[in-house]
Amino acid sequence: MQGKRKSYYKPISFFILTTVFYIFVRWAIDFDIQGKVISTDEAIEQMGQANIVKAQGFMFQNINNLLFFFVFSLSSMLKVFFYKKYTLSEYIAVAFYLVGFYSLLTTTNIFFIKFFNLQIQFLAILAMLGYFVYAMIRFFQKRPFLVAFKSVLAYFFAYLLYGFLAFGFSYLVVFLSP
Repeated sequence: MQGKRKSYYKPISFFILTTVFYIFVRWAIDFDIQGKVISTDEAIEQMGQANIVKAQGFMFQNINNLLFFFVFSLSSMLKVFFYKKYTLSEYIAVAFYLVGFYSLLTTTNIFFIKFFNLQIQFLAILAMLGYFVYAMIRFFQKRPFLVAFKSVLAYFFAYLLYGFLAFGFSYLVVFLSP
């Protein structure tokens, strides 16, 4: 990336630091993410799909451990939508920074969810979308409208892939556990 990364904090270290900060804050304010998410656990259990409920619980309890899936999905979608510009390893470095920033947004957002209003639980996702588009426009520095459009698509598909991978992994863990 033209030697510019050298002046920034290391991407994996930044990701780990922000994830640890998220875990600490979540522990310090006794935030139970599963208890705050609106779910239909009873209806699903009545339909005989208890593994889905268990997988959902596993996913929410271990969401900080599953952020690597978000790094993978975000870097993959960046490579898909901006395939000519940089290599996958460079997109992985960018994704570590972006997901680290997402962890900071989520950490801030849990205060609002815990102490104010549950209805704003998706605020961090929307704020991250805005930041992501801004970061991609600054990163590529050409054709801002095209980059913004591709960035929105990349973010949307990355988030879908992240949800699929995280839930799929959670379901596999629950399914294989005794």
